[in-house]
Amino acid sequence: TVLVTDKPPVETESDCTVRFNRVEGLFLGSDLSAEAVFGAQGKAYLKGGYSFGTDAWQYTLGAEKSWFRVYRLSIGANSHDLVDTSDRWKVDDDEASGLAICGFEPRDYFRRWGTEVYWTQGLGDFGTFKLSYIGDEYESVSKNTNWSLFNRKHTKRINPEVEEGRMKSAKASWSFLRNGHWFLWAEGEIAGEQFGGDFEFRRAEAEARHTLRMAPDQGLRLRVRVGTSEGTLPVQKQFALGGIGTLPGYGYKEFEGNRMVLANAEYRFGGDDAAMVPFWGAGRVWRKGEDLAFEEFKSNVGAALELGDSEDSRLRVSWSVPTGQPARKGRWMLRFEKAF
Repeated sequence: TVLVTDKPPVETESDCTVRFNRVEGLFLGSDLSAEAVFGAQGKAYLKGGYSFGTDAWQYTLGAEKSWFRVYRLSIGANSHDLVDTSDRWKVDDDEASGLAICGFEPRDYFRRWGTEVYWTQGLGDFGTFKLSYIGDEYESVSKNTNWSLFNRKHTKRINPEVEEGRMKSAKASWSFLRNGHWFLWAEGEIAGEQFGGDFEFRRAEAEARHTLRMAPDQGLRLRVRVGTSEGTLPVQKQFALGGIGTLPGYGYKEFEGNRMVLANAEYRFGGDDAAMVPFWGAGRVWRKGEDLAFEEFKSNVGAALELGDSEDSRLRVSWSVPTGQPARKGRWMLRFEKAF
């Protein structure tokens, strides 16, 4: 007997998630997806887990349907309740957890919960475009642990409060990656106005990164990131420079505002196992009504020793110092991935 059915089998995938920070403490979770729920290119997904620091469950529950293969079109929606951060472009989840275990906290956090509806369009060689509508409630979260495996006497800084309330916004983004040497990304967001909610602003941000191979054991990496806004940005949407991922010679988020310019460059000498990396960075954050004023730009110089043979994951110890007057002391920094 042969059973014939036009329903494709459901294929499931699961990835475990483990992270640690001063707000969530230890987080244990899993990313589950069930393929072919809505046909050959459909899926339902559940990403979530339990935070021992906040004593609460987190989740993203959603479904997505796709069409075509070359110019992939996807439409989806989800409901979520998360402890989130605006600092992921500076430090990703894995590195942030490693640094927190070592006694350093490279990010700030907040809680947001609500719904999202999105449309993603593949553009072939020209990257990916995404349009989404998000209705979120924002809430401040507190520091819940000072524990670390190393640097135990160090008291971790508090987690700053955010502006609480309902944010309803439309967001459009575009990303482009070419041969591992070019990365382009841009995003625009409109909150309030015809959407309602407690916040009203317009915000845009863009980044370009490029890698130049100068010799078999040498390479130049460049990054430029800019941001601007209109209206009143809540704290969690403002731009900030200083510290890890931006200008490491300065204090963490030492400069904040609603306009931003950042430029970074580094030159890597060495093979796969070890390399010296001199670097430079300059940037400014300012507010509407102020001049760009190039003399107000903050810059730093420094050098790093990188150990490891992975393109992304490396042990990186760096020292950097601000330039200009008044003279300031340099800063040491530990990282587990490349700077950008």
